[in-house]
Amino acid sequence: MARKSQPLKVTVTPRAMRDLDGIWEWNAERYGDDHAEGYVSFLRSEAYMLDREYADGKPVPGAPEVLYRTIRKSRRKQSHGHVVIFQVIGKTVEVLRFYHTSQDWENRFREGR
Repeated sequence: MARKSQPLKVTVTPRAMRDLDGIWEWNAERYGDDHAEGYVSFLRSEAYMLDREYADGKPVPGAPEVLYRTIRKSRRKQSHGHVVIFQVIGKTVEVLRFYHTSQDWENRFREGR
């Protein structure tokens, strides 16, 4: 019988936390504090699920050691969402950044923005 793998530890970098703060602010300005809180909580929850779902990540073009996953609240393909960028180091998933799917996130990540 196969053994079930242990979940990895998930950490969120200060830069990724600033991204979440910016996402909260943008949503609060447009939709209100309650919506912003709910959406950022959703993003955090999805990011922490990487403890077991990290293998579902796809390599970031030009940086194959770094992975990404698209997070959407709606499962419709045309809905917007966010991309979470992360890397696995040992037994830790390190969340590096969050970008909106409409951004040129690949170039922004490579440029360090």
